[in-house]
Amino acid sequence: MRILSITDQVPRMPGPGTESRCFCLMRELAGKHSFTVLTTAQGRREEAGELERMGIAVERVSGADRAAAPSRGFIFDDFSKLPAQVRETGIFRGQMRAKVAALLDRGFDAVQVEHSTNGIWLDGLARRIPAILVFHNACSLFEYRVFATRRNPAEKLRAFREWLRMRAYERRVSSLYDRLIALSENEAKLLGALTGRRDIAIVPNGVDIRRFSPARGGQEPETMVYTGTMSWLPNDEGARWFMRDILPRIWKEIPGARLTVVGPGPTAALRLLAGDRRIALVDDPGDARGHIARASVCIVPLRVGAGTRVKILEAMAMGIPVVSTSVGCEGLGLENGREIAVADRPRAFAGAVCALLLDRDLAGRMGAAARRRAEEFDYARIAKTMDAVYEGAAP
Repeated sequence: MRILSITDQVPRMPGPGTESRCFCLMRELAGKHSFTVLTTAQGRREEAGELERMGIAVERVSGADRAAAPSRGFIFDDFSKLPAQVRETGIFRGQMRAKVAALLDRGFDAVQVEHSTNGIWLDGLARRIPAILVFHNACSLFEYRVFATRRNPAEKLRAFREWLRMRAYERRVSSLYDRLIALSENEAKLLGALTGRRDIAIVPNGVDIRRFSPARGGQEPETMVYTGTMSWLPNDEGARWFMRDILPRIWKEIPGARLTVVGPGPTAALRLLAGDRRIALVDDPGDARGHIARASVCIVPLRVGAGTRVKILEAMAMGIPVVSTSVGCEGLGLENGREIAVADRPRAFAGAVCALLLDRDLAGRMGAAARRRAEEFDYARIAKTMDAVYEGAAP
């Protein structure tokens, strides 16, 4: 099949979860299917070149491109009532509509849009081929959790409004697509209840188990690592919660424990909390494997979010034990106490981290079990599930 993949990013490896997922799935399936990526991202020229060397064409669209004429066929005709996340990605709607229409004339067999917030790009577009929408996150669940954790009345009211808007948006945008993809069973059920759809496929996140493999030696004792894009609200809030409420408890037990936070865009609030010499902020969007390999424990202190965490699978594949909140590891089906340690309260989270830092046999057993489990998430396996979606969508 010839597949047009539409995204606001550039698939790449190494890269954050969505980019690495898209890259690995296309890499695995490029021998059978032909892919063209259409993106609003203007940078990442080197990464785009890597895709092109794999035989994957890359097209770009920006505000400078010709926009399609307004259409009476729009479902979302009132832009002001859309959720903020959708307004941010929908700014090139007219340009994207014109570009997609031109590309479809080349004879594609299916069009796939990454992220439900980008789903607006096909609004008002006439097409004769199947359209697939990938929900990397159930954004309505994300917005609800933001609402549930806010304490300031004004912030809580704004969050409540965004939640209601996102619920309405996800329900309506789904009607534009022939197939929907969720990343976990729990989110497929949630989206099914919201949209009334019973045909939601599950194609989980995965990991490249050859790239992310256990390192021999080099682990630094009493060292924790946290990875992710730190400008993203869930990662920022999680890191600050850990530093403020959990790390002092760990230091009472292990005064020399060190934390390395790896990821681009740490906020000013996070930098302010990271003033202790035992905390290192690595503002680096590149390859985090070296930092993961040196750690004794990987932490995932997320309290807000949706979807599933690739960062957990990467640490597991490298044999590093993980301590996570329930939100952090949801949807992965991991066994608490064997493949991962799960804790939601500061005292319990700190206790789980200390146990792994102090008991290297326990850490070794959990790391080995995590690696074995991670092998089930190898993208070579998951690509077969994605391929079945394409075959099922074929006209």
